Amino acid sequence: MSKLSHDRSQCIHCGACVSVCPEFFEDNGEITLKGGNYDENNLGVLEIDETKKSSAESAVSVCPVGCIKLE
Repeated sequence: MSKLSHDRSQCIHCGACVSVCPEFFEDNGEITLKGGNYDENNLGVLEIDETKKSSAESAVSVCPVGCIKLE
């Protein structure tokens, strides 16, 4: 399993991640990691299956501020 994270406090809400990776990201007034557990610092984390890793990598690569990470 890989961990996909999204730092909402750094996010500029450009929507690029939603465009390339709607499987994991949505815009419901703010960009959100679908199913992600956000903490008090607005950091969301979601464990993803290795078979879906390339989709998540696309979101990481298009984020202009680097608030999406994949570990």
